[in-house]
Amino acid sequence: MKTKTTDRLRKRISPAALLCSLALIFTPAAASADPMVSVTDGSTQEYNTDYSIEVQQGENDNAAVFVGGPNGGPNGGTVRFKNNLTVNNNTIAGILSIQQGIRASLQNASGNAFVDVLGKAIINTREVAVNADSYGNTAYKAEVRLGNGAAINSANNVAVSALREGLIAIGDDAKITGNAYGSTVATIVASAGGRVEIGNNAEIGQVAKDYAANRIALFSYNTPSFSTGYIRVGDDSKIYSLGTGEGSSALVAGYVNSSTVYSGNIEIGKNANISAVGDKAFTVWSRHEDSSIRIGENSLITASGNNAAAVRSGMQQNTGSQNKIGGGLIEIGAGSTVKTTGSDSYGLDSRYNGSHISLHDNSLFSTEGEKAYGVTASSGGEISLGDVFVSTSGKSALGLLAGGYVDTSSGYPSAVDAGVINADNGLSVVTTGENAHGVTASFGGQVNLGGNINIDVDSGKGSYAIGAAGRAALGSGSAPTVSGSGVFNVKGDIGAVMGGQVNLGMEDGSVFTGATRIGTYYDITDPQAIFPTMDSSLLALWSNAPIYFPYMDQGTSLTLALNGANSVWNVTEDSNLTKLSLDGATINLAYEAPGSSTTTFKKLTIGNLNESTGAGKGGVFVLRVNDAPGGLVEGDKLHVNGKVNGVHKLFVANNGAANALGNENVSLVETSDTASDGGSFRLANSAVSTGEAEIVELGAFQYKVSQKDGSDEFGSGRTWYLYGAGAVDPGDKPTPTPPPASNSASAAINTFAAN
Repeated sequence: MKTKTTDRLRKRISPAALLCSLALIFTPAAASADPMVSVTDGSTQEYNTDYSIEVQQGENDNAAVFVGGPNGGPNGGTVRFKNNLTVNNNTIAGILSIQQGIRASLQNASGNAFVDVLGKAIINTREVAVNADSYGNTAYKAEVRLGNGAAINSANNVAVSALREGLIAIGDDAKITGNAYGSTVATIVASAGGRVEIGNNAEIGQVAKDYAANRIALFSYNTPSFSTGYIRVGDDSKIYSLGTGEGSSALVAGYVNSSTVYSGNIEIGKNANISAVGDKAFTVWSRHEDSSIRIGENSLITASGNNAAAVRSGMQQNTGSQNKIGGGLIEIGAGSTVKTTGSDSYGLDSRYNGSHISLHDNSLFSTEGEKAYGVTASSGGEISLGDVFVSTSGKSALGLLAGGYVDTSSGYPSAVDAGVINADNGLSVVTTGENAHGVTASFGGQVNLGGNINIDVDSGKGSYAIGAAGRAALGSGSAPTVSGSGVFNVKGDIGAVMGGQVNLGMEDGSVFTGATRIGTYYDITDPQAIFPTMDSSLLALWSNAPIYFPYMDQGTSLTLALNGANSVWNVTEDSNLTKLSLDGATINLAYEAPGSSTTTFKKLTIGNLNESTGAGKGGVFVLRVNDAPGGLVEGDKLHVNGKVNGVHKLFVANNGAANALGNENVSLVETSDTASDGGSFRLANSAVSTGEAEIVELGAFQYKVSQKDGSDEFGSGRTWYLYGAGAVDPGDKPTPTPPPASNSASAAINTFAAN
């Protein structure tokens, strides 16, 4: 310890004697602990050896180590422990917020207040363990700096608290635990411009299991007239919160009361492991539109519990003037993993205007549980995804959902403040549950897709790969939309219902295996399966659907554009869509699922085929015809309600035994337009026996395709039909030959040509 007294001693005694005296002063007696330390006069005290403080009951009015200013005087000072410091203070305090370990305070001070521990700090308290509070004093600083390996624990309160521009800096390998509960407390708190900076390999936990709300590990916020609190934790950290009840969170930025919202800022380095346990736990939660939480690459974020969320931006209050609050920005680095376990939970959840979540490339997240959603943006929230993988497991566990807030105050539903999801750099989605849709937009929500898109759902369980459903009543509001272009690999159906719009450009190399459907409200038996954001008030209106919802069918559309000879749509069931545009791609109506033992002919109904495509462009349609006793009587069919443009090919594959009669006429294509509209169809097969083009050999006979005016279904319009054109040379065995194609399209056609 260096004081005025030691300076006087240095002048009067020899150096050897002085060293002996100092050794006696700083070597604690074996049977007693070191005294509490308090500096309030602006001086500096230094301790060269390990220092240990055991606070006794009745000594709890001040912290074990205190630097600052009481009323008046040349306040502040510096305390420096050059080696290790141990503080044990488990005394019962009359005030829960009292500081019992280390405190640097500028209350009524006119000088700096510094506490430095160069070695390892071990601080165990009942209430607040480490505190730095500048009280808004910008002329001086209140700082606590601890070395590597710090171990800090508060048994009943906040472990680390930086307030009003105070700074607490802690080195690598720290272990910090707290047991705080309440709206403004946590294991680590930085508020009103306070800063907490922690090094690498930290472990920080909130262990308040016994309380129903507000258990937070890291908490940053501001207050009026002060800047935003800031917390930074280095690489390779572990941050967790335990317990049950809403408010169990590892990271929270922003504070809300009944009338005011405050922002916060938190930064976490790479390779972090961040978790929260308990029902209604929100692991990472941002609660102000000016707040920000940034988490480095290769991090793991988990939430375990029902009604939980791994990452949430935004919040809603039941009372007060600000009941829907944006959450600012949450950004998660590349290569990260987000996981939830529990029903009614969320992976990424951005809600209300002013909320934005960004997850970078090569990340993945998974949910397990009924109605456990992967990615949701609602009521003005936004989410930006890199090339990520989304997996959900459970009934109604959606992959991506962009939805709007549904207002029913006027007596009929209207959608406002829709959410937006941008996944325009690649995306993979896999769902396995019943009614577990892959990518969904509802009530004005927007999903924008691009890059390489892979979606795999089980349509046999009522799941849609891509769907858009639910415009606001009376045709008002934005249409829910899923749109984009790229290379798609989709297994599952695509649907649009009640004003929803799907508009996809599938580039060369795309494979779509599923059906398309345009529906109305009459098709819906379980509204919440299609509209997951529907609340109880809207469900009550469902009984009045014939009054309100026909208007909501206005604007429903489903448009697909398939480009390139390597793109194919394997049609699994009867399908309908608004527009289909083809440029060299194949539509395979002859597709049969692997292991299928039944043959069901399919009908594809299109509003307009190549509506605005230039001359010469078109696609290939693969169809089957029935070769059964009695001859060719039916087959797959293409039905166009509107215009046809471009030159399209029909490849016919027979199905079954060779029972053709040679004199049948089988309708393959029916359109409502006329020849003046310019579109046409030609047979893609070539005769095996002669090599002659535009002939298909079925059984013992050859067939060609011809066009005539009029159709059975439209009356007017045009029909392309298969008709008998003579017998096959007996020396040749007829086998349909596919048209020139490659890769996936060729493989699909050859599969059926071989049957």
